[in-house]
Amino acid sequence: MADLAHALGVPIDHMQDYETGARRILPSQLWLIADCLGVSVVRLFQDDPSGDQNSKDVEDMLEQFDLLPATSKTRVLMQMRALSSPEMNPLPPPANKRPL
Repeated sequence: MADLAHALGVPIDHMQDYETGARRILPSQLWLIADCLGVSVVRLFQDDPSGDQNSKDVEDMLEQFDLLPATSKTRVLMQMRALSSPEMNPLPPPANKRPL
């Protein structure tokens, strides 16, 4: 654990907090953790007990993202941020309420 903490540049007590869920792992740290463990980022999510389609889509997206060159990763992230903005995905208008 000390080696992983050193690789992430965090104190060992932060690692213990990550394990217990007392502290959140930053997305950028997931890539470092996977690299230090010698696995794909996808592998960090494969034991998801839900096994629903969303999980499978996320795994597929991460696998594909992992294959991209660094410059493309930046562009993909920019696109994802743009597509998830409120301007691109406005909330639907409220449903009309019927009078009593």
